[in-house]
Amino acid sequence: QITTRWTKNDPRLSYIEIGDVDISSGAVGPTVMYRSDAPASAQVVVAENDVLVATVRPSRKNVGIVPATTHMMPVVASAAFSVLRFDTPESAVFYRAFLRSDAATQQLVRWNSGTTYPTIEAEVATCVLVPRYDGAVVERLGRRWLAKFEAIYGAQRLIDAAKLLVEHLIDGRLHEADLVA
Repeated sequence: QITTRWTKNDPRLSYIEIGDVDISSGAVGPTVMYRSDAPASAQVVVAENDVLVATVRPSRKNVGIVPATTHMMPVVASAAFSVLRFDTPESAVFYRAFLRSDAATQQLVRWNSGTTYPTIEAEVATCVLVPRYDGAVVERLGRRWLAKFEAIYGAQRLIDAAKLLVEHLIDGRLHEADLVA
């Protein structure tokens, strides 16, 4: 479990909140913001391929994986996540899939605090009992799921670039001839 706190020394950050995790795919879309705009919940410094387990409403199976970044600013997750780091990217995506299973969710849910808005402590994610899988299985399936995430993140970058180009075209900062060139 990763608990490294963000020191708030950087002028900008890439922030991940619970709403930035696509529940169906596990893809994460961080938001770049200035330090002054960061919410109080921006607390845990994360790295590429860290697994984020939502501690709020664990029955929703909101488990994501941190994408690679090309910028030089810290990536900071909300305190509403338990952040898990694995030895390899393949094992991270493999166990991310397990943490979304009914078996893992039932274990997380039994630790709910008795509120109308169920939450669990961040440490609970490390207490989930996980079957021992053969290393070759973890590696093989992990590579396949890792390729899936790379494709999802690549597609998102293409969509973002297309949106930016269209916005610039509409604003007159870009002309059709520039696009053709």
